[in-house]
Amino acid sequence: MFILKFEVILPVKLKKMKIYELVDIIDSIQSFDYDWKSYIVTVTEDFSEYKESEKITPIPTNVGAIDFIEYVYDEESLLEHLEEYINDRKLKELRRLIELGYEISSLIDEDLLEELVYNNKDIIVSAYVEVFITLKDKGSESKIRKVIKESSFNEYELIKASYYYLQPDDVWKALDESYYLIDYLNKLVKLSETSSSEGEGTLLTLRNYYPAKKTMLDLEKDVEVVIERLEGIIEYKTLIFNRVL
Repeated sequence: MFILKFEVILPVKLKKMKIYELVDIIDSIQSFDYDWKSYIVTVTEDFSEYKESEKITPIPTNVGAIDFIEYVYDEESLLEHLEEYINDRKLKELRRLIELGYEISSLIDEDLLEELVYNNKDIIVSAYVEVFITLKDKGSESKIRKVIKESSFNEYELIKASYYYLQPDDVWKALDESYYLIDYLNKLVKLSETSSSEGEGTLLTLRNYYPAKKTMLDLEKDVEVVIERLEGIIEYKTLIFNRVL
C-alpha cells in the first residue's frame, strides 16, 4: 500500500533539531535573494508594490513549500535579557506597554532584538508557519475543512494560482550533492533555470503558530496527518516562488 508522506527537503540532522535552534538556517534560506518567477501575495492586494515589499524564498517540500513568517517571544525572558542593555526607567516603560497589549518585538530596536535572539534562541516560544500544498484538484472544501479542524492547524486557505515547480526527486538529489547550504540553494537556482515546469491549480495553505520547541520532524508528522486524509487530491510537486509579505 502506498503511503503518503510529507517531507521538508532538508538534511535529517537539521530536522531533528528544535525549530528555535534552526532560526539561522531558516533565515538563511528565506533571505536568499533570487527571483523564482512566481509570487504568492496574500497580505496586500496591490501586486504592483511587491518590489518594495519584503519577499522571501520558502523552504522546499515534496508537496509544495513552507515558510516561517514571524516568531513569538517569551516576554519575561526577553525583558530579563534586556536588563543589561537598557536602564530601569526604560525597562518599566516597556513592561507598561506590554501590559497594554503591545508586542515586545515592535518596541525594541531591530538590531538589538536580532542580537538577543541570536544569543538566546530559546526565548522563541512559537513560529507562525505557512505550509503550501499542491492539489490535483480542489476537491471537496467541506472535507478539507473537516480534516483541518481535526489537525494541528487552525487556519487554511485555498488559493487558485499559476506557479513553477520542480520534481521532488531532483530537489532531493540537489540536496544530497550539496555540502553547504549555499550549494543547495545555488543548485535549486540551476534547476529552476533548466528543469522547472509551469503549473496551474489550487494550493492548500495551512497556517498556525507552531511550538518552537518542536522539531521539523514533528511538523512533518503533523502535516502528514492532513495529506494522508486528503489522499487522491495531493500532488507531489516542489514549489519554487517568492512569498511576498
